[in-house]
Amino acid sequence: MPEPALNAEIVLPRRIVHGDLVFREWRTLVEYEGDQHRTDAVQWSRDLERYNDLVEAGWLVIRVSKSMPSGEVVARVARALHSRGCRAG
Repeated sequence: MPEPALNAEIVLPRRIVHGDLVFREWRTLVEYEGDQHRTDAVQWSRDLERYNDLVEAGWLVIRVSKSMPSGEVVARVARALHSRGCRAG
């Protein structure tokens, strides 16, 4: 897999956001969801708005958590990148 940019800036039409693992060339983003994202209503609302903005701008967002098997996450990311034209690895 190609190397992602870490905590990288993404310029959207409405605002600038940062992503955890950014595969800019393929407009694919991997976001880690910690417990605060799930349990804090304000954070949850901000996350939803942010994800909707990313999707509207053509980004594919993959959300992961600590309980997901790493092999499954890697396979999902590889499939997503492949669907966006990445032929690395």
